[in-house]
Amino acid sequence: MAMSPEAIKKAVLSGDLDIIPPIPSKVVRIFVSSTFGDTIAERNSLLDRAYPTLHDWCVLHDLEFQVVDMRWGVRDEASAYHMTTALCIREIKNCMRLSLGPNFMFILGQRYGWRPSPASIDAKNYQTLLKYTKEQESTLLGEWYLLDENSHPPMYALQPITKEKTDQWKAAGKELPNVLRRAATLAAQAGEIEDEVRHTFFMSVTEQELRAALDVPVPDNHCVGFMRNLNNLYGSTSDANASRYCDVTADGKLDDEARELLEHLKTTDIPAKLSPSNIHHYSIQWTEEGVTTTNSDHKNYVKQFTRTFVEDVKRLVVKAKEQESAKGNLSEDWLFKEVSHHAEFCRSKCKNFCGCEDTLEKIFGAIGEGSQSSIHHVVALHGPSGSGKTSIMAVVANKARQHLGSSAVVILRFLGTSSHSSSILQVLRSICLQICSVYGLPPPSHSILGNFQETSAFFTATLKSVSAGSGKQRPLLIILDSLDQLEGLHGAHKCKWLPKTKMSNVHIVLSTLPGMHRILENLKLLFPADACFLAVNPLPESTGVEIFGTWMKEIHRRITKGQAEIVRQAFRHCRQPLFLKLAFEEARRWRSYTAVTEEALATTIRAAIWKLFARLEVEFGTKVVSHALGYITAARNGLSHSELEDILSIDDEVLDEIYQYWSPPSEEFVRIPPLMWTRLKYELEEYLVERQTDGKTVMVLYHRQFTEAARDRYLCDPDEKQKRHQVMAEFFAGTWSAGQKKTLNLTQREEVYKADRLVAPQPLKRHKAYNYRKLSELPYHLLHAHNTDDLVSLTFGNFSFLEAITLALSAQHLIEELSWVLEKETILGRKLHTELKLLQDTIRLAKSTLDFQDNRQSLAVEILGRLSHLAKDYPQCIGRIVEGAGDRCNEMRETLLVPLRSCFYMPGGPLRTTLIGHSGIILSVAVNLSCSMLATASADGSVRLWELEHDEDIYVLKGQKGGTMSCVAISADDQWLVAGSDENYLQVWSVLSGDPVLLITENHSGYARHANVAVTHDSTRIISPSENDLMVYNINTGDKLHTFRGHTKLISCICISEDDRYAVTGSDDATVKVWSLVGHYMICDITNHKKYITYVGLTSDVLVVSASIDGTLVITKLHPPDDKLPPKTVHVLESCNEKPIYSACLSRDETRVIAGTVSIIYVWDVASGKLLHSLGGHDGAIDCVAVTHDNTHLVSGARDDIMAVWKLTSGRKVQTLEGQQAIVSHLALAKQLVVSASLHSPYIKLWDISPKYLEQRRMMFGDRSGLVAVTTDQSFVIFKGIDPFAKTSVHNIHVWDATTGMDKYTLQHHSEEVTCLAVSHSDEFAFTGSQDATVVMWRIRTGKIHHTFTGHDAGIRDVYIRADDRYMACLTCEGGLYIWDLKQLKKVATCDPSADLGEVTCVALTCRHEILLGTSSGVVLVRQWSPDSGETMDLGSLTGQSSEVAGLALTCDGTLLASAYDVPYVIVWHLKSMEKLYQFKTGSVKCMCFTGDNQFLVTGASDRKLLLWSIADGTLATNLYTYSNLTAVRTVQSSLIVACTKIGQLMAFHIHLPGEAGQAQRDREMREKRRSLVSFTSNGSSIGSSSTSGALSTNKLSKFCSIL
Repeated sequence: MAMSPEAIKKAVLSGDLDIIPPIPSKVVRIFVSSTFGDTIAERNSLLDRAYPTLHDWCVLHDLEFQVVDMRWGVRDEASAYHMTTALCIREIKNCMRLSLGPNFMFILGQRYGWRPSPASIDAKNYQTLLKYTKEQESTLLGEWYLLDENSHPPMYALQPITKEKTDQWKAAGKELPNVLRRAATLAAQAGEIEDEVRHTFFMSVTEQELRAALDVPVPDNHCVGFMRNLNNLYGSTSDANASRYCDVTADGKLDDEARELLEHLKTTDIPAKLSPSNIHHYSIQWTEEGVTTTNSDHKNYVKQFTRTFVEDVKRLVVKAKEQESAKGNLSEDWLFKEVSHHAEFCRSKCKNFCGCEDTLEKIFGAIGEGSQSSIHHVVALHGPSGSGKTSIMAVVANKARQHLGSSAVVILRFLGTSSHSSSILQVLRSICLQICSVYGLPPPSHSILGNFQETSAFFTATLKSVSAGSGKQRPLLIILDSLDQLEGLHGAHKCKWLPKTKMSNVHIVLSTLPGMHRILENLKLLFPADACFLAVNPLPESTGVEIFGTWMKEIHRRITKGQAEIVRQAFRHCRQPLFLKLAFEEARRWRSYTAVTEEALATTIRAAIWKLFARLEVEFGTKVVSHALGYITAARNGLSHSELEDILSIDDEVLDEIYQYWSPPSEEFVRIPPLMWTRLKYELEEYLVERQTDGKTVMVLYHRQFTEAARDRYLCDPDEKQKRHQVMAEFFAGTWSAGQKKTLNLTQREEVYKADRLVAPQPLKRHKAYNYRKLSELPYHLLHAHNTDDLVSLTFGNFSFLEAITLALSAQHLIEELSWVLEKETILGRKLHTELKLLQDTIRLAKSTLDFQDNRQSLAVEILGRLSHLAKDYPQCIGRIVEGAGDRCNEMRETLLVPLRSCFYMPGGPLRTTLIGHSGIILSVAVNLSCSMLATASADGSVRLWELEHDEDIYVLKGQKGGTMSCVAISADDQWLVAGSDENYLQVWSVLSGDPVLLITENHSGYARHANVAVTHDSTRIISPSENDLMVYNINTGDKLHTFRGHTKLISCICISEDDRYAVTGSDDATVKVWSLVGHYMICDITNHKKYITYVGLTSDVLVVSASIDGTLVITKLHPPDDKLPPKTVHVLESCNEKPIYSACLSRDETRVIAGTVSIIYVWDVASGKLLHSLGGHDGAIDCVAVTHDNTHLVSGARDDIMAVWKLTSGRKVQTLEGQQAIVSHLALAKQLVVSASLHSPYIKLWDISPKYLEQRRMMFGDRSGLVAVTTDQSFVIFKGIDPFAKTSVHNIHVWDATTGMDKYTLQHHSEEVTCLAVSHSDEFAFTGSQDATVVMWRIRTGKIHHTFTGHDAGIRDVYIRADDRYMACLTCEGGLYIWDLKQLKKVATCDPSADLGEVTCVALTCRHEILLGTSSGVVLVRQWSPDSGETMDLGSLTGQSSEVAGLALTCDGTLLASAYDVPYVIVWHLKSMEKLYQFKTGSVKCMCFTGDNQFLVTGASDRKLLLWSIADGTLATNLYTYSNLTAVRTVQSSLIVACTKIGQLMAFHIHLPGEAGQAQRDREMREKRRSLVSFTSNGSSIGSSSTSGALSTNKLSKFCSIL
């Protein structure tokens, strides 16, 4: 009974190797059969039209189209070894095996074709034929056919055509077929041979091919034929070209025998197999030129033939797909196909396996029998390349159920042989899904499968589930062969992804090469006791002889005793399976009459491989062999068969060697003859393996020994190596595709061809599928070809290429690609190396956005927003990329905000990257002693361990009892990771494995206020506060060693001395206590502080440093325990005005102590207590301070969202690190790397503070107040300054010059704090309102006061300038409204808005003399005022929300009003009708404005996004992530947006509309606009500026700036 598809799938996924259904191919591979000379017109049409059409059609249907035309370009008599026919039949069988649907097409004219002498004749038949030959004929046969008794059964072999026999063959080659046919005819007549045997001596190669192809159950599903008749051909045999189209005898007469055979084939044999619908008949008139497209009838015939061929192929492919779908469509299940591939590979390796019984016995002995618990958790097989590891692993899989039970589940992967088995992430994904499917477990989510650490954790958890559950009835065996074949990504070779704890009913068997990537060493480190390591021993001689004999029997051959002894002697020198295989491949060619000496076989694997290569070079030509193997070896990820044929076809040296004796068959098309590569592939097929990579089936040299031998033989010359890479680069670049002709000089024949090489095109994207092969191979070959110009223009300087990588793969993949490129600085040169490093830094900065799952922000926007300022200084690469990004934005068919300047965080600065993974805020960070790892604890309940070298997470760790992970520590020996949970337990993990090893229960009720944990420096004890007590545990066992009691309130901070003798604790009880970790007693109690302790430290000379929220820092000297003296207070240091000390630290050399207060950092000398520096630069409490490892710099982080880097000796601030986008709560230093995190954000930032970054000046203005305005020409930013040391700083306004990156003026006039500011539409004036009840009108470009407006009843709350710059409205803090005439500089109206609806919060004026007043009740009041009388009139009110109106924005013509509120809504009103048009839901809006054409409303909210709302339909047109909250936004006319951010970035965007795509004029204007706008290089030099008019910018202290 046939199994259902579901049952088949279940069996295969469970590891049943007996049920492996054929997987429908993704390849359409067609063998083209015909005589050659008479079908040139048809074949050329297929090459020119049909094949490209079918190629594109197949790509569209996720298929690969291949054609096998074995006799194209090769003369019939060209094969000296008489292998042509056998190879053709072999290729037909391959097409049958590989192709989906059609696999064979024939063209038959009136020529039967070449009828060669058979390459071999059965000995019995040969002796029969001799009876019917004459003496001379017998002699001729005896000269060319020799008895080969090594064949089983024996046969007579036709001898090869050596140079010495070339002349003899010219005559013998013509006579031999006649002799054999006469003898066969007589023997058949006598009844001594069957007629079928007789016919074999008459058959043409074409008929043999047809018979092989049609001998299948339903040939109509796979074969199609074309029969062409040339009318009057036989009556025109005197024409010069007639002999090309029909068979003629040696004397030029028609060959009637061949004609009869052809007629029988066409009228009887073929119709008996194929239905009429699959046979197409054509009849055309003969011409003297033969078949020629210059004749209109012939041309129409060729067109119809081509069209029919295309239609037939499509029809048969569609039919095959429908048939497969009807079977259950398992072919669409990628997991099923992956598992089936490895199962089939396993079966092939088990075939003819002999020996190794002792190794197999040890493996099964190690994993146990049946349901018995495994003796070893992991079995690792290791041995040199070619020692037979893979075959042993295959046999283990095949015999597993005999040992573990018939219900056992076997999961096997032969790593590196498929597209899903080269990366450890892909391997774990497929294994997890397979296990879940087999055992009925919930599969992992998409988010888990997208992250390596989470997939790895899921893998371990799944194995535990199996072990504890269904594994008892169905044991699980996982077999992973060739770990060395894994890519190095995700630390694959470190093997930390393997589960480290022993699990019953779960067994893992691995294999690897010793010495490769330190895999074996890492395994022994991971499993020092719980693993079995087995070395593969050399084969015993008896086993080698047995294996050799089995192989020979399989191919029906044997060798003589003398030859066998030579094989045995060679094998004694190298008893490895690979060597035996090489010896076999050599010996299988020996005939019984071959004289063999000891020198015939090598004695080492390397020598045997070179001997093979040398033989192939003699047989096929040095260039063909060396270049073909050179290409396979030099390829990054192997080559497909069609790729290699194309590459060899554009290699002029190869073609020059091939066509040295005859000319190419066409002047229009020149390629390598397919037969040439097919013959060579046949010789190498045992050493080539097919694997899936980049979406294609490619071939690689299977054994590393072959790769190394080929590299040493063919790529050792640097010049030759570069040539190989250059040719492959030209192929993957598509240089010679799409009809591009290449000149070929045939030096031997002195002929020149400029011909199409007919190679496949290489677009970046084929329909919906990316060309992964090009993305992977092209940059690799360009770099190794030292072709840096094309490396830039085609790959890393080509925006389309970069975009394709990020979309097809990921931004992280692009970063990794650039990493290996940057290692080749000697090839790149310093300048290009610099540019590519800037590019990598850019992608690293943008990675968090580009790789975000729901990201819609394009790479083009990120490039323009980060690199525009570098385009002019770095034109070679950066300039190209920027221009390409601009072009891509212009091509977009959607609304887009296009950056016109570098406005995001730019490369080349300190910010290295953002670590993303946590979903909750960060509660603790820790860096290990060697600064190689970072641990982070989060409110999401996880601890992540990161590798700082590559910015990737190593583990995602979850506590065994859940809860929030509040604190974390790494032991000094890098063995343990300890974290505390608010669920009242400590969790300890192994850093080596990531497995949880201890769970310690203790009281953590105090974690809501303070959470701390530490590990002693000798890595033996955990020190953990538990409410008021300090606990000490053994880190290996979890045993509690001691409890220190004494504090009356929660312990807030801890410190351990370097020698592990002391522990120091600070507490909320305002005391500091020192404990002996040796004697387990309290040494002293320090009570100098009045409030809770925020920091404790201990120097090497036993000075205790403590800081308190009471503003004191105390240094206390401890005396030796033997002195029994009380501690001595050395210094009591106080902050200015007793400001609370929130953070403190000691310098690394212990000479300075640093404290962070509300906004000031104090640096004291430890010895003298002298205040060395008071450092101001923050506008918020400083929660963390740290000193670099070399004691040169101090880093501080504060609640103003920034970090500052200070020179420790001078106190000079050398750099400001802005970009955390949240309060800076945690700092950790890893040499020159700063780690920052926040209690308000899930992101971790990494900053490089190397000297080159510290001295770099960033082009940002220094706003800390959020009170900002900007001119529309982007020349100046006006903002309020804040200086922690100068209270009067809030009175001042700074004018920052964007061309220099420096403050141009400081406007000092107000006597009280500035509360609001605005800029006129003309960009001429700035207006500042102050608590001193004045508004000052300044000239922006000179800094001079133009006028001071006085007479207000209170301090100024808001200032608004009307769109025509004629009037100004001033709103006071008491609710008074004053309107000023800016032309006459006089007051024209005043009013006191009614307080019934609450406090007035903001104001706006229309050109129709309307006053709009926002109130705290959510109502917008509308008043009319008279410029002449100053009187006001109530026009009504607009009510949309009940919360406070936070800001107003008007269109330029005053027809539309936008009102923002404290709640996340914006309402758009039509003022004339007083109706609400739309209500938009946004974040908390900080600034907004309309575009000049009233088409869009622009808003900036607290979510760091710039939103563009369509007024036409009330929808969100587009949005842009700006990485920082916006503080000001203005529009210029209809398409330009200018904005400022909280961290001092000046931004400019063009609004790109879908209708703009493809307009060349607008594109040029965009480029010119980008060049002319203010931009700058990293050293601050100006590139240019432009000036435009636009909307007004206003801001106020209470809420936000309203830009109108």
